[in-house]
Amino acid sequence: FLFPYLLGVPRVFTGDMQFGGLMQTANAFSQVEASLAFLVLRYYSNTEASIAQLQTVVARLMDFTSQMEEAKTITASAAIQRTSCVGNAIRLLELTVERPNRNYLVRNLQVSIEQGNHLLIMGPSGQGKSTLLKTISGIWPYGSGTVEIPQNHRILFLPQKIYLPMGTLGEAILYPHTELSYEGSEKEGVEPRIQEVLRLVGLDHLCEKLNVDATWSQILSLQQRLSIAKVLLNPPQWLFLDEATSALDETNEDLMYSLLQSRCPHMTIVSVAHRPRLRQYHRKELRLQGEGTYTLCSC
Repeated sequence: FLFPYLLGVPRVFTGDMQFGGLMQTANAFSQVEASLAFLVLRYYSNTEASIAQLQTVVARLMDFTSQMEEAKTITASAAIQRTSCVGNAIRLLELTVERPNRNYLVRNLQVSIEQGNHLLIMGPSGQGKSTLLKTISGIWPYGSGTVEIPQNHRILFLPQKIYLPMGTLGEAILYPHTELSYEGSEKEGVEPRIQEVLRLVGLDHLCEKLNVDATWSQILSLQQRLSIAKVLLNPPQWLFLDEATSALDETNEDLMYSLLQSRCPHMTIVSVAHRPRLRQYHRKELRLQGEGTYTLCSC
């Protein structure tokens, strides 16, 4: 940093340069030096803007892009057809679900889930229970067959851990909706209704925090009970639970299923679970046995 001053100070003493010119010269020199040294300083720098880190980010993005293009190709050529139908039943017709390596998870599945006939899906881990739900939802393209969904029916899929967006707790509970869909909601108001369902699922301590803005997904550890509260606020015609009560003890699990069936009597529940005790809340059981085989029986 002394170099521009060594060149400029003699000219200041001789009167050929003003002090402000010396400062401008020093500033210009530092900018040129920083520009020329950019590649050297950034290549192995420890900062987030280093070229080495940029290279890894670009490589990951390119890999992500290629995988997305591959997924689009598979989806475009998918043999699984998801169609609308008239009636009150979800039908799986000659449905075969495969892994990406073409190994069978479910083969030639023929099931009709009538409205009101709750279905329990069980089987060993890794046999395709959650993947079957993904196939019904339309996000798993590997396989063949047909999935028929009743027209104009609302369907909700609940995973083990729900997504809670940033914002107030009330907004997070209502997400993805912005209002309630039950009769009398306009008259009673949204907040009292949310407080009511929170008390039903045993989350009374959250009633006073509905207008608190926070990152609730990192704060709350009781998300499975909160997911049931979301269902009670805006019940769909079809509810798919992918081990959505697996973190609850038996008492609270019984409470959640009892609430769903008593408060939403017109809702059909399809559950993926490992606990045989949940048979009491379902009418049929679909057991995946591996290598594409299955059994269907009454609970």
